[in-house]
Amino acid sequence: MDSRTLGHGSKGVGWRRLLQRGVRWITLTALTGGLLLACGQEDPTFRPDNGGNVPKGSIAVLSSVPGATIALDGEATGLVTPDTLRDVDEGTHVVRVFLAGFFAPDSQVVAVVADSVRAVQFDLVQIPVTGAIGVNAPYPAAIFVDGAPTGLAAPDTVEGLAPGEHAVTLALAGFRSDPGEQRIPVVAGEVAVADFDLLVPKIVVCEDFSNYACIPCPAADAALQAVLLDYEGRSLSVNPHTNFPGVGDPYFQFNTDAARARIYFNQVSSAPRILVDGVAVPTGPPWEGPIRNAIEAQLAVPAPLAIGVRGELGAAEYRVRVDVWAVTAGAPANLLLFTYVVERHVALDPPGPNGQAEYHNVLRHLFPTPAQGTFGGEALGALAEGDHLTFEYAWPLPGGSVDPSELAVITFAQENASGRGGRVVQTGVSSWP
Repeated sequence: MDSRTLGHGSKGVGWRRLLQRGVRWITLTALTGGLLLACGQEDPTFRPDNGGNVPKGSIAVLSSVPGATIALDGEATGLVTPDTLRDVDEGTHVVRVFLAGFFAPDSQVVAVVADSVRAVQFDLVQIPVTGAIGVNAPYPAAIFVDGAPTGLAAPDTVEGLAPGEHAVTLALAGFRSDPGEQRIPVVAGEVAVADFDLLVPKIVVCEDFSNYACIPCPAADAALQAVLLDYEGRSLSVNPHTNFPGVGDPYFQFNTDAARARIYFNQVSSAPRILVDGVAVPTGPPWEGPIRNAIEAQLAVPAPLAIGVRGELGAAEYRVRVDVWAVTAGAPANLLLFTYVVERHVALDPPGPNGQAEYHNVLRHLFPTPAQGTFGGEALGALAEGDHLTFEYAWPLPGGSVDPSELAVITFAQENASGRGGRVVQTGVSSWP
């Protein structure tokens, strides 16, 4: 301050007089305050706009997830839920909460009343860090994500997936998914969708009736196996043995009831005899052409069924499960289901009279086990589209005569033409022999 303003003059006030007045005002204020405090009266809160006391209230702040920081009128309070904001001026106030990883609802306006507690509740929603994929398919195929089983079957939703692209595949025995794989981008908090169709691949079965003493049998079997190399995944063989011309055929003798059941049902009277989906191939060389033509003809016939097969080796038995699905309305009503347990590769040492040492998919057991003199088979009855049947079997393992690691299951649905074998409409296999 310019000292000349406070100097001597008619309009100025001397700095000594101002100082004296200030001392007197300070002294008076101190004395007044002392008297008030001495009488027990609280020091009032001073509000500049009206100069009066401000009544106080409280706000109790709660949240569905504790630990959220509390803000009052846009200012941090240093408190976290659940807690109470005390000594809040009467009137309206804005309360908000914040918690990392959670969505908090909008702020709440609270009308504070003197000497009372108002409560506000915030329901917090966790911010999702994962997404999900909804998988749809017409049949309950197992769902795999990134090659790992989820334990779920379509249609269902796979949750808890990290954001990013994931490979989705399906598996259901007897079906092939279309597409085979989908790569689905996953966004946190969202559900992506993967739609699949399930197709039914037609599989053709070739029953190769042979005998260890049959001279033309090795050539017929070799021709069949050569042709099947061109149809891997679409056609396969099973090898029941006959008791003619050599009654001592060891593979016939191993399970005579099963072998006879197939011989009787298909009216086989000579060996070799090859049936492609129940239809006999002309006997005699050259074999390859007729076999190939028969397979092509049967592959062109759509399958009304899907057949899923599982074989499981236990400590003392071989367990089998067969699932039959009617996928169209055209399944014949006279179908019988025959389920073979086969040994995929066997070696006869020494070879039989015809010199053949190796055989493929030799019949070891037939489900259901046929009674002596009958042809067996599981009657499927009239199937409507969408019908599903399940059959479970168990075969006690014969000690020493069969290699358990070579076992597989081949099952097929064959028409029963008045007690004799008709056309095979579909085949299922547990593992490709």
